[in-house]
Amino acid sequence: MITILVADDFKPFRELCRLLFEAEGFRVLVAADGAEAVMVFQAEGPDLVLMDVDVPNLDGFAAAEQIKQLAPHVPVVFHSSVDDERLGDPRRRLGVL
Repeated sequence: MITILVADDFKPFRELCRLLFEAEGFRVLVAADGAEAVMVFQAEGPDLVLMDVDVPNLDGFAAAEQIKQLAPHVPVVFHSSVDDERLGDPRRRLGVL
């Protein structure tokens, strides 16, 4: 069974993702912040991470960097309700530019 980790500080979003993905047959793990996402990732080894960029304790980019060090092959998909001006260009944060 494919396992998805949903990391977002907005609980209704986490629960919506859980309901939708579980209805499609996926196992779903959740984390409320970046540090928890890294801990859950280490403990459970999910196949995909859906990461909010703007989470507390360890932002999504920093959490993703740690996750990629643990498992470079696991995809991390970012999402955010924060506008581009506040974030800057995420590609620069990820070293793509």
